Amino acid sequence: MDLKPPNILLYDHMVPKITDFGLSRSNEMSHTMGQRFGTPGYVAPEYKKDGKTSFKCDIYSLSVIITELVTGRKSIPHKSNVSVLRRWRHRWNKTPTLLQYQQVTRCIEIAVRCRQQEPEARPSIGDIIDILSEIECTDGQTGQGSTYLDDDMLGIEPLELRFDEEMSWSGKLTNKTKACFAFSIEKPSKQYTIEPDKGIVPPGCSVFLVQIIVKTPQVTQNADKLIVRSTRVPEGLRVEDITEHIFHEEVGKVVDEVDLMVVYEPVEAASPTRKAINSSSYEDGVRGQRDR
Repeated sequence: MDLKPPNILLYDHMVPKITDFGLSRSNEMSHTMGQRFGTPGYVAPEYKKDGKTSFKCDIYSLSVIITELVTGRKSIPHKSNVSVLRRWRHRWNKTPTLLQYQQVTRCIEIAVRCRQQEPEARPSIGDIIDILSEIECTDGQTGQGSTYLDDDMLGIEPLELRFDEEMSWSGKLTNKTKACFAFSIEKPSKQYTIEPDKGIVPPGCSVFLVQIIVKTPQVTQNADKLIVRSTRVPEGLRVEDITEHIFHEEVGKVVDEVDLMVVYEPVEAASPTRKAINSSSYEDGVRGQRDR
């Protein structure tokens, strides 16, 4: 009744252990009267609305967890899986096999089935295991052929921003294509300063650095996130011409949307060496951008 990433611990060899059974109850207790407990976003609709509980409530929560693992956000992709697959290709940092693409796609399909509004329509955990086993047993599907092999997006590093007591970080946008890309970064609150928060990354292995600063540190259970949107644009477009309309998807136009998760590190865990390298790399990058 409270499945979510913070309640799944990874031990040696990535073995998961489920923790925090404070809201658990036996399956015979099919209704909860009075106040509902649980984490918003992971709670099944029948429990949130009517207090009905069953094993299928956990299956719903599992669908949200799978979606987060694959896409970086709780919501099911409402368009196609293309942008998800393209982002995974950059995470792998190499040309993936067709089987790897199939694994990502199948996980999204499982998440969709597990998130059905009617509990009876959701698969059992046994069904899910069988589906995953089918993927592992697939043979003859490990070729390199795929419709998503074109490197047609910006590389974004890192995908997770770890802040220490200096509360600053530099993100790197890389363009290895032959096209120009416009980007825009949406911040979660006014306590963040992003310089620049939009721009044009020219073609040909160009590296564009962005400085991200947090004015007042805060520690929350659910980390903040910055949203980076990017799309191809004609050469000659000026930075001042970049508007929200540019990042609206249309037929024949692809808009990439990436979440940068924010993590606050304890002061004692900060690495002086890493901070020095981070600061130096940003200053060198800014000088390079000015020269261009």
